[in-house]
Amino acid sequence: MEAAARDGFAVETDVRYTSDGVAVLVHDERATKGLDCGGTDIRVSQTTWSKLRATCHSKPTSVDATRHPVPTLDGTLEAIAAASPNTWVFLELKTDQTAAQRKAFLAVPTEFGLRERTVVTSAELSRLRAIRDA
Repeated sequence: MEAAARDGFAVETDVRYTSDGVAVLVHDERATKGLDCGGTDIRVSQTTWSKLRATCHSKPTSVDATRHPVPTLDGTLEAIAAASPNTWVFLELKTDQTAAQRKAFLAVPTEFGLRERTVVTSAELSRLRAIRDA
């Protein structure tokens, strides 16, 4: 995502929460798309950040054989902000949020100067209403 931002592309990613409330960028609840969890059955919302970080890594590709750790929302937005002063970020909320999670989620783009270039999306209208109201 950092490389995409550096090259001038917009970045889209999915946001989920671990059982201990860490915002991570994982597409599916079972952590299977693009991730290798060593055969362990992982459910993001039922797994602590520590266990997710230790168990799952990106699958190697023909372009990048490195096994990268699961990214966090704050670490990724910090890297994107440092890579480009113009990149837009599209964050898709894949799960409901507590009020505390919503507040922290909204603070991250602001913290890294991305507030005006961040779009929150979701397939669930109720999640978008909650973000708008916050």
